Amino acid sequence: MEFVKDIEKSKARFEAWWNNDLVDRPLVHMTCARETPRWPLKKLPDWRKNPRLRYLDVEYIVDMTENALASMDYYGDAIPHFARDINTAYLGIFAGAEPVYREEAVWIDPYVDNWENAKRPLFDPGHPVFKKMLEISGALAANARGRYMLDTPDHLDCITTMSQMRGVQALCTDLYDAPASACRFRDAFIPVWNQSMDFWAGHDEAGGWDGYTNWGGVYSRKRCGFIQCDFSVMLSSQMAVDFVRPELAAEAAHLDRAIYHLDGYEQLQHLDWLLEIPGISAIQWISGANNPTAADRPETIRKIQAAGKPVQIIAHMDEVEKLSQLYSPKGVLLWMLWRPGQKQDPALCERVMKTVEKWR
Repeated sequence: MEFVKDIEKSKARFEAWWNNDLVDRPLVHMTCARETPRWPLKKLPDWRKNPRLRYLDVEYIVDMTENALASMDYYGDAIPHFARDINTAYLGIFAGAEPVYREEAVWIDPYVDNWENAKRPLFDPGHPVFKKMLEISGALAANARGRYMLDTPDHLDCITTMSQMRGVQALCTDLYDAPASACRFRDAFIPVWNQSMDFWAGHDEAGGWDGYTNWGGVYSRKRCGFIQCDFSVMLSSQMAVDFVRPELAAEAAHLDRAIYHLDGYEQLQHLDWLLEIPGISAIQWISGANNPTAADRPETIRKIQAAGKPVQIIAHMDEVEKLSQLYSPKGVLLWMLWRPGQKQDPALCERVMKTVEKWR
């Protein structure tokens, strides 16, 4: 892979990370915008006027990918990887949802009146949106020519998808008024999630891809994926154990390796029982906008490390020195972010790498 310094060494670091260990230093995912593109950029229409372009137009997506690849330098263990999905609305298409393509994301407007009358979820490779995703995947694979990988499509969890289908407030009410009905629909939805993950893993294996990656930039030689439940921020810890844990445990057990997307301080109340799920291999910690980060409040990362789980830390470029003083380097994967308005400077990337290389 021509834009990664030593791809085989990086793959070895990822394998060690999955085992909560390290080869020589923590993993680092870091990119920097180039002042001069590698090749002339394609002129693209403004997708904000038609958000469907960003997700469903094959030519636009291939050209957008080429522009991104031309415009970025990759540092540390950042493997170039690109999406081929419709974001958070994906799973809902198998339960009758119509994706709504908006500037900020693809969403689902509530349409379910009650779970007993809702259309039963069914994995359907013949769905028009799914077929379009396959077409995009084929075009990107042909264009990649070994220069980048393709992400496993984003699989939002069944329960958060249900909160889109029904509405957040209505689903909260259902857990009091009709919990058995909501749980039956959840239990019918989980096999669809698993079948879809199996499809994409098999699809990529048949395509000759060497391993798997995802929206979090995490590489694995074995089948892996993110699991999550954004809706859990609405629930007490006990209610989440009753309603959310069964889905997460089933999905984690189905994968060879599962990363839990711990998004925001509101989810920290669930961390103890999440760490007890055997199939959860690793935790990705995102503190959330305007909240203290892993460099400011170390107890979260220390708890994850004490449980023997590898962790992906989302951090800013100026936090690396402090992070290296707070945590063991074993099982650490850093995803480095530039602060808003910060000039992306290759010299700073080099300094970050020198700091990480001393983190032993």
